[in-house]
Amino acid sequence: MKVLSIVAIIIAVAGVGIALHNQINVIPLVETTEGDAIWIHYHDLKMMLGNIAMLTGLISIIGGVIAGIKKQKLGWIALVLGLVSLVFGLSQATHMFS
Repeated sequence: MKVLSIVAIIIAVAGVGIALHNQINVIPLVETTEGDAIWIHYHDLKMMLGNIAMLTGLISIIGGVIAGIKKQKLGWIALVLGLVSLVFGLSQATHMFS
């Protein structure tokens, strides 16, 4: 179970990193771009990165809960990081927080 916890943490950190990259670098380009083809490219990139952050968050939440139930404290850390990644992904790739 310790291996599952560590894998879930790594996946969650990757998801948070992707979400932060999307928030800092890609989303401002979507808001300031004026050409149609370029805007569509950046919008699709924003949506793809948001979906990846959502998916990695969900995977790490599942792994964190399973490891946490089996008395691994690292599993709860993976759960928290996974929730951060999931919320970032939901806010970037859906209209849930619009």
